[in-house]
Amino acid sequence: MTGVVIGVSVCGILGALLATPVIATGREVLHYINRKMKAQEPIQAEDPAPESGTPPTKNWLSSLLAGLQRLVRSRSRKSRQGSGEE
Repeated sequence: MTGVVIGVSVCGILGALLATPVIATGREVLHYINRKMKAQEPIQAEDPAPESGTPPTKNWLSSLLAGLQRLVRSRSRKSRQGSGEE
């Protein structure tokens, strides 16, 4: 929030829009430099996908798609009942 206020005072509405991405980028750059100076791995490797099944992203996406399909089906049934079709 402070970054947005400072962005507005310096560059107006454009400063408000650019404040968050600029702050986030600066934070990542400083984090990278700090880890390099400490002789640590600057970018940590992500955990590998579980061996037993599909990656978590695919599971999440599949469940989201299934939920949307159920929602569309239930709404289409309700609209048909309301209009007297079936």
